[in-house]
Amino acid sequence: MTRISNTPYSALEVGQKASYEKTVDERDIQLFAAMSGDRNPVHLDAEYAAGTLFKERIAHGMFSGALISAAVACTLPGPGTIYLGQTMKFTRPVKLGDTLVVRLEILEKLPKNRVRVATQVYNQNEEIVVDGEAKCWPRASRKSSNSRSCHRSASADPAGGKTAKLRGSLRTGCAAARARAKNRRQKKGDLRSPKCLACSVSAGQLRFFFESRQMK
Repeated sequence: MTRISNTPYSALEVGQKASYEKTVDERDIQLFAAMSGDRNPVHLDAEYAAGTLFKERIAHGMFSGALISAAVACTLPGPGTIYLGQTMKFTRPVKLGDTLVVRLEILEKLPKNRVRVATQVYNQNEEIVVDGEAKCWPRASRKSSNSRSCHRSASADPAGGKTAKLRGSLRTGCAAARARAKNRRQKKGDLRSPKCLACSVSAGQLRFFFESRQMK
């Protein structure tokens, strides 16, 4: 377990930077579709996507938005930060296999402990895929937190700020579905189910997750 800490408002400086990196894979797309309920075939159906402008499946636009949220929460300002607003402009599609880097920069310190943060997402070709800006409310004091999903290392930034590089994985959303699906299959006496290519849970478990969301 990695211990991470936030940067309080008083310690934030205009020009301070951080980054967060994530490679998009099949499991991420399937889990995001299950979690959000967005099952647009352009994200999930290769045959359908082949007939679109993109010619292949693409990631959900808000998947990049979720990575921005992770970067703000795990790097700068860090744990305890409250989101107050976010603008986003999607400039390029994100495809499976792309490695995305979220780059944050403190633009302005506002009254009442608020800050403006530039939020840009780049792919492995250094092409910007999302351009935007966040307004956040950092914690007023420093506080450390234990985290299983955040790993950070700081290094000097050429611009004079501090850069935090974080490699994480969105590995949430399956636990509850896995437990419910296991109980369901046990009641039916069916312990065999084909594995889903996108996740360590089975296709039956993922289907049950979808059904349980629709019933709520």
